[in-house]
Amino acid sequence: MIEALFGLGGGGAREPAFTAYRLLQAGRERYDQQFERRPQTEQARQYFLDTIESIKDVDSLVQDRRLLAFTLSAFQLDDQIDAVGLVKRVMSEPLDDARSTVNRLIEPRYRQLAEAIQPLVDNPDHFSIPGVADAIVTGWEMNEFEKWQGERNPALREALFFERSISSIENNWQVIGNRTLSKVVRIGLGLPQEFGALDPDQQKARLDKLFDPEDMKDPQKLERFVERFLINNDLQNPATGFQAPELALFGLGGGGGGGVNLLV
Repeated sequence: MIEALFGLGGGGAREPAFTAYRLLQAGRERYDQQFERRPQTEQARQYFLDTIESIKDVDSLVQDRRLLAFTLSAFQLDDQIDAVGLVKRVMSEPLDDARSTVNRLIEPRYRQLAEAIQPLVDNPDHFSIPGVADAIVTGWEMNEFEKWQGERNPALREALFFERSISSIENNWQVIGNRTLSKVVRIGLGLPQEFGALDPDQQKARLDKLFDPEDMKDPQKLERFVERFLINNDLQNPATGFQAPELALFGLGGGGGGGVNLLV
């Protein structure tokens, strides 16, 4: 019924990101059930669970592309599937060595990956420890659910990723260093696309005046920022069937300008 209200019931049209987000909030249990019923969900998860305990070293993990893809997805590093050398160094070099690759990378997801996998170097039975494989499965399920929701509108996946990732971000260097986070912040603040072409130091100086990652630990500020990102995204990239009155139904509509500015 909610879908019908927004004219989203058929025709294969991409949904506006904001309304897709609200529909997800209103029916999360139903979407979770649909995700679980997808054959590819069960197949990928079962292969990982059936195989992972046989992996006794990092080389074996890297050589099994299905396992590696699953593992990288758990840390939202799917796009690094072909960067095998980098991934192997992150997973195998000591975390307490300042010269290790992971300690020279700004992106915190690499460190999360290293913390989960690097113990395998010293303990061939690492994946047999209760909870280790399950934690990777949980991360994979969250990321794959977000990717699936992104089929409705790519900005929905970006918003969901932002919601669950921003709490681990300590400064705007980390925002700039993450393509998705930087996009959400830029659009949420109503900054032009050209902002991303500025020198990183200039970007950080500007963001430090407009955006404090600490503010996103406040659930209300986080929700408001995500909604502004989605609204601005829809204004810039109208989906088929999108109408400005749809935003007005939630009291968030605008006059169709260049974006909604939000200073947090």
